Amino acid sequence: MLDSKAFAPLDSAEVIAFLFHPRREWTQPPAGALDHAIPLLADVTLLCRSYAARPSSPVVLFFHGNAEIACDYDDVARLFRELDLSLFVADYRGYGNSTGVPSFTAFLQDAEAVYRYVLDMRRAKGLSPTLFLMGRSLGSAPALALASAHPEAVRGLIIESGFGSPARLLAYLGMPLGEDEAPQVEEASQRLVKGVTAPALIIHGANDLLVPLSEAQYLHDDLGSKEKTLIVIPRAAHNNILTVGEQRYFWAIDQFTRGKTW
Repeated sequence: MLDSKAFAPLDSAEVIAFLFHPRREWTQPPAGALDHAIPLLADVTLLCRSYAARPSSPVVLFFHGNAEIACDYDDVARLFRELDLSLFVADYRGYGNSTGVPSFTAFLQDAEAVYRYVLDMRRAKGLSPTLFLMGRSLGSAPALALASAHPEAVRGLIIESGFGSPARLLAYLGMPLGEDEAPQVEEASQRLVKGVTAPALIIHGANDLLVPLSEAQYLHDDLGSKEKTLIVIPRAAHNNILTVGEQRYFWAIDQFTRGKTW
């Protein structure tokens, strides 16, 4: 299990304000989608959204970026369904219609509760138990944490525009941690990344200036996975990777989730 206490330095008010940008918006679910209220504490409930493909389809448990909300993926979900993949988009404390206040350690702990909920819900409904984890940008942290904690239960891990070292990324973005804090967070991050053994796919934009391509390369090298692939989308930046590279992006996901190599 993940020891989130090692990431406590990321719970400072300054870092939280820098990393998390909650939006209090929500829309009604479109046809084929369902909202899921996941109670965590007396005053904290996460409202997440799922998009069903076939009962036998694998599910992608998706953790989004720091300024997004689950219902932003209403249109993108169609592209996953075209690959015969169901999609379950987790939301975070204070985002969308979820209650509570975000923090980094809660962010990681809550991911475990969402993961358990998805497995239990799919088991109760007789749906395929095959599960892939996917994290975009900030969402790469909980996806990596779950893949490290549950190596036998996860079919594969997909990281898009992500990173494996919060301390290194914060330093790059001009908000370095303290001299004592940075090594603590880096050591915990390395343990987590090296603990991932599931097959992994990393997708990153060549022109990403927010999370530089070097972070994807570091992550690819450091993952404990024997099967791992880095796909670089030419001309793509951090927030336009889908529009610039949609065809290659979903081709890679299709190949990966079908167990094909290239």
